[in-house]
Amino acid sequence: MPSEAEPFLLDTNILVYAYACTQEDAGTPAEARKLTSKMKKCRSLLSAALKGELSACVASQNIAEFYAVATSQVARPIETAQAAMIARALATSSALRMILETDESFREVFAWIEAGKREPDRGAWIHDCRLAFSAKANGIRTILSENVGDFADFDFIKVINPLDPAFEIPKPERKTC
Repeated sequence: MPSEAEPFLLDTNILVYAYACTQEDAGTPAEARKLTSKMKKCRSLLSAALKGELSACVASQNIAEFYAVATSQVARPIETAQAAMIARALATSSALRMILETDESFREVFAWIEAGKREPDRGAWIHDCRLAFSAKANGIRTILSENVGDFADFDFIKVINPLDPAFEIPKPERKTC
């Protein structure tokens, strides 16, 4: 588990579960119960981060991905103005550090692929690769994501599934005089 000085990077799925999912995104009653649990856990996680109780950051890429998913890929898409308001609030939060992709991290993605570190999936996989290298460039060593396997090939990043029943939001360390 990272120390307080080492923030978690919140992946896009955490933001989507917290802000954009509804019961209509589930098919069966059993799926609805599972989705409700995920939504509650992600809302608690994000609430803790926004209150400064959890050291966390978001990538500009995650915020853009959240906007795209929330406005088009959920059962009840959020209105664009509301999604933009949420995105802007995340980007300007004093409690969440926002990380950016660097020129070097962008180049490193393609050098890594060219070096044959992994035969990448075609298409959307590149976004996870960019996110991993952006985290690395910004000194982030742990990502909170439901999609643990998406980052399995990156030995420089640890992935924790906060939706795993065993995961608990770390309590902030209390400083004594």
